[in-house]
This record gives sequence, structure tokens and C-alpha cells, in this order.
Amino acid sequence: LCSRLKILLLLHCLLFTSKMPALTILEIHEKSFEINFTNFSSVLDKVPDLPIVIISLNGCMREGKSYIHSYFMRYLKNEGRPHWFESVLADNEMFSWRSGSTRETVGINIWSEPFITQQNGRDVAVLLLDCQGLFDPSTTYAQNAAIYAFSSLLSSVMIYNVKTKIEEDLLQKILLFSDYTDSISSKNPEHQDTKPYFLFLLRDFEFVEEFDYGFHNKKERPKRELENPGNYFDKIFTNTEEIHDKNQAVRVAIQNRYKDIGMFVMPHPGGKFIRDSRKNPPEQDFQNLLKELVVHIMSHLVTKRIGKEEVSGKSFKTTVKHWADLCKDSNFPVAETFAETTTRLQNDQASTMAIETFKMKYTRILYSDHSGVSDEEFRKTYPPLLKEVIETYKSSRSLGGEDLVADYVSKLTEKCELYFEEHCLALNAANRKIKEQKLSQEEERKKLEQARLEAENKFNKLQAAFRVVELLSTTLNKGFDMAIAARKAKNVKHLKPLMNFMSYE
Repeated sequence: LCSRLKILLLLHCLLFTSKMPALTILEIHEKSFEINFTNFSSVLDKVPDLPIVIISLNGCMREGKSYIHSYFMRYLKNEGRPHWFESVLADNEMFSWRSGSTRETVGINIWSEPFITQQNGRDVAVLLLDCQGLFDPSTTYAQNAAIYAFSSLLSSVMIYNVKTKIEEDLLQKILLFSDYTDSISSKNPEHQDTKPYFLFLLRDFEFVEEFDYGFHNKKERPKRELENPGNYFDKIFTNTEEIHDKNQAVRVAIQNRYKDIGMFVMPHPGGKFIRDSRKNPPEQDFQNLLKELVVHIMSHLVTKRIGKEEVSGKSFKTTVKHWADLCKDSNFPVAETFAETTTRLQNDQASTMAIETFKMKYTRILYSDHSGVSDEEFRKTYPPLLKEVIETYKSSRSLGGEDLVADYVSKLTEKCELYFEEHCLALNAANRKIKEQKLSQEEERKKLEQARLEAENKFNKLQAAFRVVELLSTTLNKGFDMAIAARKAKNVKHLKPLMNFMSYE
């Protein structure tokens, strides 16, 4: 019996430790796609009130995306402490990864536990997405599009893993799939800083004689070994006469879809690592740059937004549910479909919040001294409050054009007017009646009080008269008693003072 128990315990431990806490959120089937809302919401429910940062890694298959993710986890689990890079993670503490030609990740996986970290002095929740490698022989173009499109919709920090160099066809694909990012971003130029962050991660970089390893963007470049290193961002994105007009337009469009675009250039990890990554670490240069890459990403966290509005775990859950419903068909929806449904959802939420604000403010008025006035006076509260509520709606949405906003403002006005006419005016009239009843009761109370005071005054006067009569009666009785006593004593000299006293009284 003891031997059997030991075997069962061993099996349990093996099953537990081999279970990977990564959850599939985009399932790829042979002829369909499915967003696993249950898995996604189980993660979002753990951080309902925190802003969320969603970091995704995309790129072609078997290029080490899951391996890179393992170092993000090291950093986050160790909260950036000095020796985070050297920490060891068990297999069940990171996304599954391995060498070889066979794909490891299928669809899109999310790490089941959010990581709480600091951004600008506040707590944010970091969610990590591991995406299936694109353009493998087993994946159709439609499936590739779905993987990239959905990761674009979700990500606030998007990393695209590419080998050796950036080519023109890659930029074309980035632009195509970035339509999904653009579909849920505000078109207002003032909201440019609310868009996602995009980073090209260049592995096994070719042009080492021209460009140093490290981070390049439109403002900076690394300076390591080369005397006059170039800026690879400028090489790819700066418009020059050498670039065809159509290709220039592609570059401009890509940059308009993101808050910022960077490039991180890295060397080859080494032949030993490629042959057996479990036994051999990457070469030291690769490790040093990998550490720099992780620190760069963690210092450039961007929270997820819909339009310009920052989302929390709770609010993003509603959006993901709508997206999951859209994907119940066999075809992954085009960007315009996501744009339309997300725009409607955001405006619906903003309108609902505005109406609730309107109701809340009138509830306060109706329970205050400003209620119970005449209808004419009460109607004066409506125009400024309606204006305030419309501004609340407009400030709470950032998707949709002027025609859509005008439509929502019209409907919002109708709903507010109906609520005011049927609810607020009726309650004000009821409060006025109560006030009138209270006033009538107060007047009646005053009359009763006045009558009571008058009766009390009369009673006091009667009491005073009774006291005078009582005093006279006592005095007379006293005089008569003296007279009777004197008569009995036949003492005339006592009688005269008595008569004089009685005459005086």
C-alpha cells in the first residue's frame, strides 16, 4: 500500500510540475479561429482595477521568441533586482521553448499570472503573449493573418522578431496587419502618445560593419565599437530620394500607427547554442545585449488603450468579449469590422456613463433644498446640466467621426430629456406637494401654538384673580374671627382697631 501511495504521489508531482501555466487565447483550427474568452478573462479577473500592459512577441517560426520571453519573466519575477538575469526558472515557470525545426507554440498563449510592476510611480499589470511563429509550412495565410491581427489588437508593446535585416516585403506585411492596431487607436493627432509601442528585434544582424549592436530609433543610436556607426532606423525609415514614393508612403503609414518605433540589433547567439540550447548558453555578447533588450522593454512600458482611454483588467474584459463574439464565424474579421464594433462599444459605454452621471446629479438635486420649487424654476437646472453631461460623453470617447458623435449626442439628449420630463419633473412636483403640506402643517401648528399661548395667558390671568379673591377671603375671615373673639371678650377697645382695620382693608 505504501509503495502504491508513493507511486501515486510521484505521478502527481510529475503531472503538476509538467503542467505549463500558459493559457491559449487564440485557438487555430483547420478552418476556423476561436478566441478563448474563458482563458483570457481568468487572467484579466486577477487585475480588475489595474491598468494593463500587454507585451507580445511575433515573428517567423523557430526564431527564439519563447526563449526571449523567459528573460522577461526573469526580470518581472525578480522585480528587476541586480541578479535577475542569472536567476533560474523551472520549465513550469516560463513559456515552453526548445531548439529544432518543429514549431512549439500554436495560436496565441497568455501567461496565466499577471506581473505587477511600477510605471511612473503606480502599479500596472504586465501580461505576456507568446505567439505562434508565422509563415510555417503548416499555417495558411489566413491563419497567419489571424495570429498577427489578434496580437496587434491586444498588444500595447509589440515586438517583431526578424533575422538578419528588414526587407521591403516585411514592411508591407507590417503595414497590412497594423490596420488592426489603427482600427482601435484615436485619430486625433493630440493622442499620438496613447498608441502602442513597436520594436523590431533584429537577430543575427548582417551589417555589423555599418551599424553597432543595440537600440536604434529616430533620436538615438548605440556607440560601441565602430568609430562612426550608422543609425539603422534612419536607413530603413528616413525618406530619401533612393526610396520609391510608394515605399515611402508605407513607412509613413507604419510610423503613424504607433507611438514610437525602435530597432534592437543583436548578434548571432553562437553555434553551440543553436546545436543544443539546453546545454549551452548563448555567447557572452548575445547575453549582454539580451539583458539590455529586456531592460529597454521594461523601461518603455505602454499601457493598453482603446482610443485614448486607458483600460483596466475589468474594462478590457468587456472589449475582448465583443471581439470573441465577432470571431465565432470561420473567417477572421477584417480590421474595419473590429473598428466598427469597438467604436460602437466605446461610444455606448461613454454614453451610458454620461446618462448615469445625469441621473446621479438629478438625484442629488431632488434630495436637496433646490427641489420642490415651481416647474418653471426647476426647468432652469436642465440646460447647464445637459451641457455638462454631453461634455462628459465627449471626453470619455475617442473613436468615431463627427457624424457618429452627433448621432450619440442626439440620442443622449433625447434620453436625458425623457428622464427629466417623466421622472425629475414628477419627483419635483411630489416634493413641492410635500413642501406645501409641510408649510400648511407648519401654519396650522403656529395657529395652535398661538391659541395655546392665548389660553395659557387667560388661565394665568384667572389664576391671578383667584389669588386676589383668595387673599380677600382670607383677610375677611381673619377680621371676622377677630371681631367674634372681641365680642366674646366684650372688649370694646379691641373692637375699634378691628373696625379700623376692616375699614382700611
